[in-house]
Amino acid sequence: MFKEKIVLLVLLFTVILYADAFKESKETVSKTDAVLKQTQQKINTSNDKTSKMFEEYKEAKNEIESYQVYNRQLEDIVNSQQNEIDALSKQIEGIDVTRRKIMPLMGKMIDVLEKFIEQDLPFLPKERAGRISRLRRDMKRSDITVSAKYIQILEAYRIEMQYGRTMEAYQGDIGKKKVNFLKIGRVGLYYMTLDAREYGVWDTKNGSWTALEDNDYAASIAKGIKIARKQSSPEFLLMAVKNAEERR
Repeated sequence: MFKEKIVLLVLLFTVILYADAFKESKETVSKTDAVLKQTQQKINTSNDKTSKMFEEYKEAKNEIESYQVYNRQLEDIVNSQQNEIDALSKQIEGIDVTRRKIMPLMGKMIDVLEKFIEQDLPFLPKERAGRISRLRRDMKRSDITVSAKYIQILEAYRIEMQYGRTMEAYQGDIGKKKVNFLKIGRVGLYYMTLDAREYGVWDTKNGSWTALEDNDYAASIAKGIKIARKQSSPEFLLMAVKNAEERR
């Protein structure tokens, strides 16, 4: 009986020891679990910060790459503009050389044209002399480009060439007499007084006006004036003027 009590006491003491150990172990597990939770929270927080920092890094990297692309584009534009500036500089240098060469040439063209007009039939003298004066005046103007000046000279040449293919009638003076002039190309230049009593032709050989007395000339000149003014058909005039020239 005594032995049984001793065994029972030993068992009871063992149970108490295991109970205390279990309790202590449980408390340790609880504490460890709490520590693990705190650690996991720290890890999660750290991961969030790391993820945010990574996103910021990627954004910064993308922005840097964007700026690099932009800078390369700007560099290409600057290089292209510099090439254009260099090309324009060469063109300007070429233009300066061309200007130095072409300005004297244009002056000679005007001189030749003026000399030609002086030796030509003396029709439309004020208009043609005024054109030459304008050309010379414009040659001195800095606000007119060289190309524009050259075009004006070519236009003056074109007009003079066209005179050789046109008929014109206009009023003017010979001395104190008011007359109608008739120009037929460069074949002949005629005049007739407003009362149609006097008429004549320009004598290119003598460089003066020669009066005509044949009534056929008068009829041809009168008809020619009407044709030039589009008041009559030209078929009859050419033959009459030709006959008049042959008989002169």
